[in-house]
Amino acid sequence: MTPATNFYKTLAWTLSAIFLCAANPASSKDGIEISGDLSVRAVQAERGVFQGEDVESSGAGARAEAGFEWTRGKTEIQFDLSATVFDFSDENRETRESASAGLTIAHSVSDTVTLAVYARRSENIVTLESRSADQTSAGAEFQYEDDDNRIRLRAEYRTRDYDGTTTSSGSGMRFDAQYNRRFGSWHWARIDLRAEDIDSDNPRRGYERYTAKFSYSLPIAKRLRLRPEISMRAWEYDNRAVPDGQNDILRKDSMVAPEIGLAYGKLTGFYGRARASYEFRSSNDPRYREDAPRFELSIGYRF
Repeated sequence: MTPATNFYKTLAWTLSAIFLCAANPASSKDGIEISGDLSVRAVQAERGVFQGEDVESSGAGARAEAGFEWTRGKTEIQFDLSATVFDFSDENRETRESASAGLTIAHSVSDTVTLAVYARRSENIVTLESRSADQTSAGAEFQYEDDDNRIRLRAEYRTRDYDGTTTSSGSGMRFDAQYNRRFGSWHWARIDLRAEDIDSDNPRRGYERYTAKFSYSLPIAKRLRLRPEISMRAWEYDNRAVPDGQNDILRKDSMVAPEIGLAYGKLTGFYGRARASYEFRSSNDPRYREDAPRFELSIGYRF
């Protein structure tokens, strides 16, 4: 089955689930909850060289998501579907169609501690090392949460199959840690840390990366929050030599991206977010030192 066929199949299932959600609201009696999300977004990003990660240039897209959650006692089982399409402004890049499905099983050990395991399959996603990859992942999560604090720890194993003229694959671990401090309704501060690696049978696709991000949400009006953020990333490829480096100097990149944003909406109904950031990039390869601004606007509706 082709990626496009899989995409449209997942999109059909997702839209059907969202319409079912609208027609059949959640029922607390039987412990079933259904949710849906439809959104569109536009991106303006100035960058001359592809450098991996989600949406790397200007364009517009849409996304449909549906979630099904079943609760029995202290155990929750959640299944989710999503389908995404993004049309790049660059005529040399094909429209990206992605789809994913995931399953999560969570159990509350106590009033403050929850343990979970999960698995996910994603098709035709953009990653740091490839413009098109299919990924299967599985992981475990520990969460501690009281009235004002939340700590999440995750460990995840990922395998990737890369599309292209020469087929190849990769795999590796990802570790995440998050601390969230709540000050009031929609008023919080959060720090995210991540370490990850991919080993591939195509050495050029292997890498190690470390990420840190600080986010803040401050209510400034009814349903409106100010959302400043700063993220820092540093990564090194396993086998990408720097030009004129006598083939023994591997490429190392880093980025610092301060961001200012506004978020509107609540847990359900219409929502929107506007973001403006500037990416300061550093690399021992001169081709990847380009600093660039990035603007994004997203609008959606949650059921």
